Amino acid sequence: MKSILSFVAWFGIAAAIGAPDARTARTPFATACHAADSYSAYQIAALVSITGGTDAKSVAWRQQVSLPAASPSAITLVSDSTVCAQALTALNQTADYDDGPATDLYLISVGSTFVASNPKFPDGEWTEQFVFDSTFTYKASYMK
Repeated sequence: MKSILSFVAWFGIAAAIGAPDARTARTPFATACHAADSYSAYQIAALVSITGGTDAKSVAWRQQVSLPAASPSAITLVSDSTVCAQALTALNQTADYDDGPATDLYLISVGSTFVASNPKFPDGEWTEQFVFDSTFTYKASYMK
């Protein structure tokens, strides 16, 4: 009984002091990148379409958002934990999320360019896509 009362007292003190809020106490996962799923498949299909267009409008838009022309085989979901950690750092330095920094992301390589996004931070029905070069220097962003 004494141990239960001690636990209740400790829990009450911790609650009074304030436990870390889940939105602000974020720590990176072992790997920051999501595995393949329906969201990543949709994003890859969109990038195949965007980077494969050869008409003037497609080329102009692709250049506006700093995406290269690419074959479908050059567009892949990234899973390397070191690359993902670099991308997550770059994303959090670039993005301005209301709920604090992202702890994970989707990262797709388009040749030597990267497109990062996090659907946990939507803007209405859209998710912002961030374009980075091979050194994770921010190039552009667009809504998808």
